[in-house]
Amino acid sequence: MTAWCTSRATAANTGPTSRRTSRHSEWVTISLIRAVAVRRRTAYVVADAHRLDDSRPYLWKTTDYGRTWKSLAGGLPRDIYLHAVREDRSGAVSLPGDRTGRVVLGGRWGHLAGARLNLPTVAVHDLVVKNNDLVLGTHGRSIWILDDLTPIRQWSKEVAGEPAHIFRRSRRFRWEYRGSFHGDGRENPPQGAVINYYLKKKPRGHQAGYPGRGGRW
Repeated sequence: MTAWCTSRATAANTGPTSRRTSRHSEWVTISLIRAVAVRRRTAYVVADAHRLDDSRPYLWKTTDYGRTWKSLAGGLPRDIYLHAVREDRSGAVSLPGDRTGRVVLGGRWGHLAGARLNLPTVAVHDLVVKNNDLVLGTHGRSIWILDDLTPIRQWSKEVAGEPAHIFRRSRRFRWEYRGSFHGDGRENPPQGAVINYYLKKKPRGHQAGYPGRGGRW
């Protein structure tokens, strides 16, 4: 069993290699330690120094019980500090959430993109991956869900180099509504199979189809 603890400027663990780690930044506040359950040696640390007029993001990862730490802040906006981080169960995607409502999608190959979409400008204080969906907890602006992380999990440098790519689908279930609930319901994911694809260049015009039985379009 390994337990992780923190002081204002130092992260440490207690376990097989109990130790006090080096200071990451003088007077910085360690906001979060996120241990990875499926890999006992691995943990993330999020730090916050905005009270010292330093809004840079601080994010580190260790894979050896805290002996060494690697900064994951490279490529992140330099003026937006972080609140939370969560690693996808595949281990390929890390998901930091910042104070503006943006979730940065990154993996073993580096940072992918900053996803804002229709999120309001609000701090993301925690997030969790449930099956294939990403659930965000914001500061005062409710809970938001990003459906289906399958394309993000399958993203790679090889895919980025292809002129066009169709991602493998996640499992889908065929179902239909039998009536509706009263009240202010929110939009559900679309019924049927959702096809996600990537085009390296914006086409002037294109048409997509899906073959039926016998391979006919």
